Amino acid sequence: MSNQDNKKKGSSEPQGNESRGFIKEEYAPPKKFAKGRKRVHNVGIVLFLAIMFGVIARASYFVSDSVLTDLAERNNRDVVDIRPSTDGNGIGDHGDSGQATIDKDLLANYDNMLQGIREAGEALSGGICTISACQKIKDDVFESESELSSTYAGVIVADNSLEYVIVTTYSRLVSTNPKYYKITFHNGITMDADLLDYDEELDLALLTVSHDKLDAETKKAISIIALGDSDKLSVGSLVIAIGAPNGITGSVDFGMVTSLGETHYIVDSSVTLIRTNMMGFADAEGILVNSEGKLVGFLTHAFDNTTQIQVAIAAADVQSRLNAMINRNKQIRFGVYLEDLSNVTLSGLQLENGILITDVVENSVAYENEFRKGDIILSVGDRQIYYASQFGMLVQSLEQGQQVEIAFYRNGKKMTKTITAKEG
Repeated sequence: MSNQDNKKKGSSEPQGNESRGFIKEEYAPPKKFAKGRKRVHNVGIVLFLAIMFGVIARASYFVSDSVLTDLAERNNRDVVDIRPSTDGNGIGDHGDSGQATIDKDLLANYDNMLQGIREAGEALSGGICTISACQKIKDDVFESESELSSTYAGVIVADNSLEYVIVTTYSRLVSTNPKYYKITFHNGITMDADLLDYDEELDLALLTVSHDKLDAETKKAISIIALGDSDKLSVGSLVIAIGAPNGITGSVDFGMVTSLGETHYIVDSSVTLIRTNMMGFADAEGILVNSEGKLVGFLTHAFDNTTQIQVAIAAADVQSRLNAMINRNKQIRFGVYLEDLSNVTLSGLQLENGILITDVVENSVAYENEFRKGDIILSVGDRQIYYASQFGMLVQSLEQGQQVEIAFYRNGKKMTKTITAKEG
């Protein structure tokens, strides 16, 4: 068969472009789908716009409704003029005006107490003074001197007819290595002062100002803070802090005693700490007075570094030492650290009383007389010993060179030694 015949026979089959045309006709359905998607897209846009229009319309309604409602309510509101009211006669009583009130007599006692605190602070202000610990600073450039001073609170506790005696915190007073001191009294008059004595264990220092330096007006403005009986305090007793309880001279605070049972031991004696519910400050200093305005405690950080509450040394426990310093008497020292013993411990040793020696100070009277750690002191002279604080007061009452017999218990035996009192 010739090629031409073959061409004729195959003329009915699709060739070249005709085959591609046939394929395009087979994929015609996707064009329909595209038209459908376009319709769905258009419908979606319409729905979205409808929803947005509805949201905007709803929001506009709420806003306009709120504004219109507020405007309507404003027209119906009474004009309010807030001012002090006298309506009402008791707790829960709303009076004619509907205002809640309380009985004005309900807090009358509290108001009276606060008024009493204010009056006490004013009455005792003449016993508070400002102490300036000073030193001279030389300026080599300008060849001049200037005075540098730090100020602390002081409390006037005694008058010996020749001078006023002021007590303050020893550690703070000497912290800047001052060379001289000044006292500013309540009426603003400032005078030179002298350091009389100090006790590092108690962290107390005494300064004096001579009467001769003061005029009649200043003497009249000065008040002496009298000593009270701290042994009469109990948990819940009202106490007032004066001096600088919050670090500012002349400030006042008040509260109550929260505990009295904490004992700290010092050489030959012990002190009781008075804890209160008053807020403490790191630079607090001054004293506690009772409801009669009498001194019952010295604010301290010597035995407790906490600054969260005000803590004081009971005045009764340091009275003998203060008197010795005020009267310029050397303090008699035995030279031991002590500890009170419980009744259970004493019963176990078949003793009725006594205090334990926990340490002996070198070169002291106790050391020279060979008292030892572990000895139990039973009596001094004819006085039986029950507490370390009692022993301390008896020792302080001795005179230089006075001989006294001390009974003690050692290794199951009762013994005695006669010692000679000596200043420490």
